[in-house]
Amino acid sequence: LDGIWPGVVVLLRVSADRGLGRQAEGDRIGNEVKEFHDRVIETFDELADREPNRFVVVDADQSLDQVVSEVIEALEVR
Repeated sequence: LDGIWPGVVVLLRVSADRGLGRQAEGDRIGNEVKEFHDRVIETFDELADREPNRFVVVDADQSLDQVVSEVIEALEVR
């Protein structure tokens, strides 16, 4: 990325089961096995743990209104 990095990354943290359940129709990634999705979640969590000043982690298992509210609130304080 030639040294260009976002100042803030919003990680919408959702369980693999819930995320896959929200998918309207399958695609290449959505059709992967659950273990694949669990590994992706684990990797993003590790990134967020390593750079807590850059990542905003929001529990996306909540309602849409709650998620949007938390994202806006987190970004306003930055």
